[in-house]
Amino acid sequence: MTTADSRMSRVGFVLAATASIVAEGLFVWPLHVVVAAGQNAILAVGITGGWTVAIALAHPAALPSVPRLRHAFRVLDILGWMVLGTVDTVMIVSLMAMLKTFYFFETPLWALLLPFCAVVGWAAAKPRATVNRLATFWVPILFVGSLIVALMAMSHIHYPRTLLPNQAVDGKAVVQATAVMAYMVAPVGLTLRGLATSVQTPPTTAVRLWGPLLAWSFLLALYLLVVGTLGPNALIHLRWPIVFMLDQITLDSAFFISRVGIAVIFGWTLGIALGLIIHVDLIGESAQTQWTHPATRGVVAGSVTCLWFFAALFTTTPATASRLLLSWLDPAAIGYLGIEAALLFIVAIIRRTHTSKAKESD
Repeated sequence: MTTADSRMSRVGFVLAATASIVAEGLFVWPLHVVVAAGQNAILAVGITGGWTVAIALAHPAALPSVPRLRHAFRVLDILGWMVLGTVDTVMIVSLMAMLKTFYFFETPLWALLLPFCAVVGWAAAKPRATVNRLATFWVPILFVGSLIVALMAMSHIHYPRTLLPNQAVDGKAVVQATAVMAYMVAPVGLTLRGLATSVQTPPTTAVRLWGPLLAWSFLLALYLLVVGTLGPNALIHLRWPIVFMLDQITLDSAFFISRVGIAVIFGWTLGIALGLIIHVDLIGESAQTQWTHPATRGVVAGSVTCLWFFAALFTTTPATASRLLLSWLDPAAIGYLGIEAALLFIVAIIRRTHTSKAKESD
């Protein structure tokens, strides 16, 4: 009797990659980008989308077997996870502050953080096949629900002109806005490298591209809806512009929920949790290859989520988290992405050289 293959399918690969990347862009998006570039922020969004696609295309199906390069990528991943783990902390702080502001006014912060971090740690400690099934089940549900909400929100777009760039483009502001989104690009390479080890067949270029494309299509739709609904002038004064955009969508005929934002925020909280679960799973899987003890994944999951809990608990305000993101994490993410691009360029040269030699030998 044969057992089922526990490795993920190509569809699971795409869905898990999508969840991992989208988790970094919810709730505060697109506030900081519009603050940096105003109406021309759409140009920065397009440039960053191309940046994401370039990283996805540059990644090979499998890393080279050259020991020095593999060691270089291992060090790169450690740096990347340090950046991404801190970004995840900022997202958790923003999420918890939003929940306290709109829904759980008198609930202590620790009472919100504890169950959230516990669920993430518990799920991430499960075998990778379980995490894959979670992504395969929940990501389509969350995307379909978000699509329905997006279709309802289209009737509230009152500022369509603001979705186009100004005639006078400030290049410096566009570059600054592009740099602001570095933290949202950082998960792309880490995710593709981490997930590629558990796919049933090596992911093709198209498969590697679909996850980042779906994630950025979703974030672009959020940008268009938020800016078109609120306008850039109002948006820059709102800490959670997506929540205020959702608040305009009503279900007058609904008996239990009249504001669709309540249901969507629940879904997006689940979406962020799923993205964090995948991040911890990737770290745990990497650690498992170095230390084969059965408890390795559980120790990693517990350690990471405990760090998130205490870091989020002692980060005083969302404003502090935003300053950390803009002043420290974005420069760190740009540095990490620069090193990653250099390594991928070296790998591309090596692959091309080997291909040329193989053709000559034939």
